[in-house]
Order: sequence, then C-alpha cells, then structure tokens
Amino acid sequence: MKLKNILSIICCLVAMASCSMEDDTMMNDTSKELLNRNSDREAVLSINLSSSALLTKATEPANGDKETKLENCVLALMEGNDVLAVRTSSDITDGKVNDVTFLTKVRSGLSVIAIVNVANPADYLSATTRTALNKVVTVDPNSTASLVKQGEEAVNFPVGFGSASTALTAENTMPVVIKVAQVAAKIQLSEFNVTYATGTIQKEKSVTLTSVSFENINKKSNVFTEATLDKDNTQGATMTKALAAGTNEIGTTVYSYANTNAASPVKMTLTFRIDDEGSMQGETVTKTYMINKSNGSTSFEGSGSDNYVNAGYLYRIKVNMTVNTHAVDTDVVCYTQDWEHNEVSVDMSEVRVNN
Repeated sequence: MKLKNILSIICCLVAMASCSMEDDTMMNDTSKELLNRNSDREAVLSINLSSSALLTKATEPANGDKETKLENCVLALMEGNDVLAVRTSSDITDGKVNDVTFLTKVRSGLSVIAIVNVANPADYLSATTRTALNKVVTVDPNSTASLVKQGEEAVNFPVGFGSASTALTAENTMPVVIKVAQVAAKIQLSEFNVTYATGTIQKEKSVTLTSVSFENINKKSNVFTEATLDKDNTQGATMTKALAAGTNEIGTTVYSYANTNAASPVKMTLTFRIDDEGSMQGETVTKTYMINKSNGSTSFEGSGSDNYVNAGYLYRIKVNMTVNTHAVDTDVVCYTQDWEHNEVSVDMSEVRVNN
C-alpha cells in the first residue's frame, strides 16, 4: 500500500512538471507570435549625439572643442555585417541631428553604427558591408581638426512596438543610445614632482626641463581597427621650464592612433639640463621611456591589461625626480584611464529600408 502511494505521488509530480513546461512553451510561442505579428509594423529611428569629456587636471590644455565637438556624422543601419542604409549629416544642434531619420520594419538583428568627425563623410555612402565602413581615417589627430569617434548599438524593439503608419509618431519612434569612443589615444606629460635630497638646496643644483618629445606617433588608423601606417612621426615641444621643489605642472599633450607594434612603440624622450651654482654650462641629460610598456620594467610602470597605446585611452604621465649633490634620479609612472565615452542616441524616417 505504501509503495502504491509513493508511486501515485511521483506520477502527480511528473504530471505537474509536464503541465508547467507546456505552459512555458505556450508563453514562449505566444511571445514569438507577437514578435512575428510586429514584422509588418513600422518604426522610425531619429538621431541625437551627445559628448562628455573626461575631466582631468586643471592644467590640461583647453582642447575641449577638439575632443568633444561633433561636426559631422556617418550613420549606418546594420543587419549583422550588412549595411541596410547609410546617411550623413553636418546639421547637428546641441547634439540633435536635424536631417536624418531611418524608417524600418520592426524586427530583430538590427544595429546602428555612428562614425563622427571624418574628413569626407560622403566616402561612406556606397558602403554595403561592415568591412567597407572600416575605412582609413586620414584626420591627423594632432591637427586642429576635431577627433574621430565611433560606436555601435543594437536596436531592441519591445514586444508590440511600432505602428502601421510610416509617419513619425510617439507610438513608432524608437530611441537608440550609442556610446562612441575616441579612435585616437591621448598622451599627456602632466607633471614633474621634484624632491631635493637632504643636504641639497636648489640654488646649489638646479634642473631645467628643455624638451619633451614623443616618437612613433601613429597618424593614421582604420575606423574600427589599428592600421600599420605613419608610425615614424615625432611630436613634442621645446621649453625652458625650471623645476622647483614640489609639483611642477607641465601639460604637454599629444594624440596618437593605436600603436601596439612592439618594434616601433610610442616613446617619450625628456631632455633636461642640470646646472650647478654659478655654472652657465650645465650637464644635459636625455632619458627615453616606452609608453605603457608591457614587460614590467621598473623604469616605466604601465597598465598590465593595456599594453602599448590603444584607442580610446588617456595615458597620463608623472615624473618623480630626486635631486642630490651628485646625481638626479627619475622615476616615471603612467596612469591609464578610459579616456572618454560619448553618447549617440538614435531614434529610427526619411530613408526606407526595403526588405
């Protein structure tokens, strides 16, 4: 009798589980059916761009316009790696793209790519694939031109979204937010921290920074990937900067597209003069450091996860200098930060995407 009861209970539990699975299957099928019904619905995507710069030290050069300005944009409606439609605009007011909208059927698998501040937006209009959008960026990052940015975001329609009308309405307007990152990296010598050792006073031995230069700056890139182009460029500045005890703000800044080539990495060279009291001709010292070196060198400490110079990062360099009677010792530290993320918001009318 007990065995029969146990078997009865087991049968009941199996039946309940089976019913629950059937209910879940029915619910999933219902959701799919609703999505399929929506395949005949229309959706409008309109576009907004917003930019927010990463705030660093107050001594950073006033490059806000160059780094954050949105002068033009290429917008591509994608299905996987296929381009469904491309539009360009330079009519941007407070981040709002005034003259571009996409009209599309409500469906899954769509995304929008934004490419901002390229030299010739019209060059992208004939692109039919993601690879074709990955063009060489010819904007020199160290010119006065605004920096190039790129990003992509999936278009996720809620169940029941859209309408039968192709007119832009609240019912069928879908906002999509795209985070776009800088294609270039920013490298900045931010400060010298100088300590005069016990028994050494500044008037006995003074140090003057005379030049800062960065070698192997990459002046070209592809939109989405690193390009092995133009890596033999030197950027920097000459100066006469007497280094007092304490923190000396420098702020020398350069921009480079990604350069992860171990054979020709980005390097920083510092030249400074050491004068003894009463000496008109002091000793000139030159020291070179690799930016974000990956091998754990004690002379230059970079980020273990980001070797060399990568797109979208800020490399802030601090030099700690100790001056004593007989020598000047330097220790260089690089702080790697996620430099900047802008937001591009895309609502999806003007261009009809044929299915």
